[in-house]
Amino acid sequence: MALTRNEPRLRTAFQGIILGLAVLCLAVSLPAQPGPPPNGQAPNNAGPDQNKPRNLSARVLPRGRVRLTWLSPRRLNYQRILRADGDGEFRVIENRLPGDLQVYVDPNPGNGIRRYIVEGNGDLRSDPVSITVGVLTVRNLACNQVRGGLRIRVTWAPGDDSRRQVRLDGQVVEGLENLGPNRRWATIDVPQPGPEGRSYLVEVVTADNPNGPAARCETTVEPINPPSIRNLKCSRMRGGEKKVQLSWRGSGNYAAYEIERNGIVVARTDETSWIDELPPLGTALRYSVAGLTSRGQHGPPSFCTHEFEQPPQVGLSGQVVFDDSETTPLGRGAVLVFLPGEDEAIARAAVDEEGRFKISTEELREGIEPPFDLEYRAPFLDHIRLGLLDTFEARGNQQGPRPQRLLSAFSSATAAGDDIQLRVPLPVIAVSPERSDIRRWQALHDHFRDTSEGLLIPMTATGGIVRGSLNLISEIENVRGYFLRQFGSSPRQVDMVAYGFAGLSARLYGHTSSVFELRRLILLGTPNHGTPRALVETRSDVGARPSPGGIQAPDELGYKAADEQTSRFLDLYNERITHSRATTLYLLAGSGGRGELDDVLDCTAHDGRVCLDSALARDLDKGIFTNPKRFILSSDHNRLGRDAESLELLASRLGLGRVLGDEEEEAAGDAGQGGGAGAGGSSMALGKVGQGEIVPGGGRQIPFASDTSGSIIIILNSEDKGPLEFRLRTPSMGEEEQEITGENAAEYGFIYESYNDGEGTNVQFFKTGAGEFGTYIGKISNPGNNPAIRYTVEFYLEHAAYLSSELDGYDIPLGSTPMLTTHLEQPELVPDGVEITQNARLFYPDGSLALIELNDEGGGGDVLAGDGIYSSALPESTQPGYYIVEIDASSTDGESFQRADTLQFLVRSDLATLGNDYTSGADNVEAQGDGGGAGNGALKDNLWVQGDLQANRGGDLVVLGTLVDLDGNTITQAGSLYSLESADAGVEFQLNFDGYEIFGSQADGPYRLTNVEIIDAGVGFIRADLADDVHTTGDYAWNDFSLSGGLLFLRGDSNNDHAVDISDSINLLAHLFVDSDTPLTCLDAADANADGTIDLSDAISIFSYLFLGQGGIPLPYPECGQKENLGCDYYPYCR
Repeated sequence: MALTRNEPRLRTAFQGIILGLAVLCLAVSLPAQPGPPPNGQAPNNAGPDQNKPRNLSARVLPRGRVRLTWLSPRRLNYQRILRADGDGEFRVIENRLPGDLQVYVDPNPGNGIRRYIVEGNGDLRSDPVSITVGVLTVRNLACNQVRGGLRIRVTWAPGDDSRRQVRLDGQVVEGLENLGPNRRWATIDVPQPGPEGRSYLVEVVTADNPNGPAARCETTVEPINPPSIRNLKCSRMRGGEKKVQLSWRGSGNYAAYEIERNGIVVARTDETSWIDELPPLGTALRYSVAGLTSRGQHGPPSFCTHEFEQPPQVGLSGQVVFDDSETTPLGRGAVLVFLPGEDEAIARAAVDEEGRFKISTEELREGIEPPFDLEYRAPFLDHIRLGLLDTFEARGNQQGPRPQRLLSAFSSATAAGDDIQLRVPLPVIAVSPERSDIRRWQALHDHFRDTSEGLLIPMTATGGIVRGSLNLISEIENVRGYFLRQFGSSPRQVDMVAYGFAGLSARLYGHTSSVFELRRLILLGTPNHGTPRALVETRSDVGARPSPGGIQAPDELGYKAADEQTSRFLDLYNERITHSRATTLYLLAGSGGRGELDDVLDCTAHDGRVCLDSALARDLDKGIFTNPKRFILSSDHNRLGRDAESLELLASRLGLGRVLGDEEEEAAGDAGQGGGAGAGGSSMALGKVGQGEIVPGGGRQIPFASDTSGSIIIILNSEDKGPLEFRLRTPSMGEEEQEITGENAAEYGFIYESYNDGEGTNVQFFKTGAGEFGTYIGKISNPGNNPAIRYTVEFYLEHAAYLSSELDGYDIPLGSTPMLTTHLEQPELVPDGVEITQNARLFYPDGSLALIELNDEGGGGDVLAGDGIYSSALPESTQPGYYIVEIDASSTDGESFQRADTLQFLVRSDLATLGNDYTSGADNVEAQGDGGGAGNGALKDNLWVQGDLQANRGGDLVVLGTLVDLDGNTITQAGSLYSLESADAGVEFQLNFDGYEIFGSQADGPYRLTNVEIIDAGVGFIRADLADDVHTTGDYAWNDFSLSGGLLFLRGDSNNDHAVDISDSINLLAHLFVDSDTPLTCLDAADANADGTIDLSDAISIFSYLFLGQGGIPLPYPECGQKENLGCDYYPYCR
């Protein structure tokens, strides 16, 4: 470019700009003289806002530590941490931190209010953050603006059994001055803020000591546009009726109105008035009415209050609770009183927000004496939706209106009193694999809905094991919020029933999650030891083919569920995932599989997909598998959970809150010894495995080479997107002869079957007992009205010569080159003159493909030339995840001989590495009763260990660990799931080991943490790091630990031998009449008739039940449970 006359002037100006920027950068980088903010106040920032540390947040860690996190500008040279105790002055507690650090843990903050500032370069100071450290009355305090409303929703977990007080910006909130110990939430109404919103500080303190430590959370309330309801009035109905009438002025902004009573939703109406037909008596009632837009958005609420006098004399009172370990109260519904055998209620009362009800003597008709029958009813509010429940609509043949969903509970022959407890059955979570039909639960769901005996909530476990578990956690969080909205509370426990592969995700959920504990876990046809069907399904989605430019991967990547159903993989999984806190395990297996598949599955007892030994988890004896309840049904895999036999077993026991009885349990080992994924005893050799995808209107012809006159079976597996047409030609068929189809198979001596396996695969197979030598042709076509469908095809033949392959590693590091060796067993049976060649294909986790040349020439990895053993080193494993190797041995002409084999191996991930900093402690039992467990003093609910890890990138991961005693004996396992958005140098994790398992071990501490493992969930259940013997805990005694809500015990077992028999009656009589020192260490177990006393009637009840068949033993029986009343100082560990 030609220079102009102005160039020198421009150059001078440019140089001046560069010089000015350099001076500015130098000025910013020079540190100012440090000093604390004046007068104990947070100082003003000296530098530009964009240069200061920002987004400072604080949270309390175990052992009273405080963790600070923030964002730091890149240009900081150094940083300092300043802390102020209460209203005192800020002082430096950490003088010089790296400029790019974004996390700091204050190891000794002390108790009380602590304020923190992060200071960069001496004068760039963050906004302060405040937090309270110390023993708090609540845990996990959280506050958020109610969507679309001018309300703050506050939730917490109880930290002790004291009453609580809630403050907003330092002022006690009206109506929240003295909350009960079981209360877990509150709603605070706030005024419309300005355009920028307003930040609020919420504090929860002990009501008896409001000046003590306060749990704090902050939230910002944004302005909302819809107007509030006007002219809301609460008034008592005329004529002395104990009803409250609400009325208000309508607004064109809203399509309906939602009404709350004491913070719990009680109704939705399209009108401008509503009558509370049954308000709780003797308690202040605070009503709110909020508008609902046509899209369901809430407007700001308006409020009114009313209160009825306390009943002069209470005849019946008590509490409605979930049947969980903490007897969680329900805050909405009504209790009805009936005379025994009658259908018309003689009295009724509402439950208040703590589940309590009071029925006055004046409501009970004069002259009527107890006993009474009590029923709790709480209809679900239709406008509060849970999409999972909408899956099941009314059945087409159902007559009359659709039954309303109810939660209910019953109590028969109840005497008058003030301690009546109505227990509501727990919800049932029903889980299916992603490719299965969720409507398999339709009949069970309809049973619960129509009989009001429970609530079934269907869910889908998507993807592999870990992703399925993460999905369960997300959906179960939604369920928890749904119950909070519907009833003001949510149960601590649920029952879960899981079908097929989803059972493996359910096991991981129980092992790692604390959203809901699992009281009972029922696994239907779950391949706990794997299934031989897995390996042939692992690559049904592979479309990779060799091309001139290399190997092209299919568009759809990612691993399949089948990758995690091989027996080798599940051997590793079963070493890690066997724990679930205080869970009773039920294993249900089907035996209705077709006998033609016996040889393919290598077992004679199966459901068509999973062998009984696998579904019943034979030989797995740890954790919840120590003493499971096992049942065998006549169903095949697809009918499990949906046929009449399954419904009778599940609905008559699970739905009614009863347990599966011992009298129906199958004895171990009587189901045949088929093996979890093949015992290797089959006479059928795998001749060929093929896979692909057929477009609409397309077809494939697949040849199969046969060298047998024995049995042959050809299996076609296809995606459940529509039926494929499958036809067969035998070697002896003429060109004009009709092909074999399902309709004419019997004419040609073949058996044909077609069915859906229940997990998203349509199966068709031809089988004959008289094979022919030569080439069979399988013809597959896809009708034009179907979408593209992926498939696999398998060819088995009865022959003693089969292909045997192995790898020198299964779970190997990234970058490995495993050695593959393969050979024919009984090669002398190969026809004379037939030359055999072998080759292999390696499928990478992303679906790409490598061709492997196998040789028997004594080079290239082969050990000895001409020995019939072919070998080759596989290419470098550059991706973490599941690899599949398909090996083929065939004659050079491709028509005389063909055998196949399939192997799997795992390559570890580099997602994250474990650190070296570990700490541990123990949490006290949250709810302490008279007999909260064994031992004296503060009982421990769990033992926790904290560690850290370095994440190299974002992703989902699982951290697992094993707790052992000093002799190396396993006590229990634990795990946690985490989702990381990006790489992080200081990720903290926590493993919570079940205190009840420690109690059951009867091994004193200190304990050791070992087998700490990071699992990369993004590529499957793949190890990223492993460390042994990383930490030793403090000294604990085994009986320092218990279970939240008390010990598990068996009612009627007065002598603690885990059985109810005549010896328990004798033990009770000895205690009562011979020697009062005869020990009864668990009074609840000795209270055989559950009447709250230990007397002669308990011994008689046991005797009558055992020998006269009269009466029965109340829950917990015939298995352990929690129903504390009199207390349980000690009962031997049981599930």
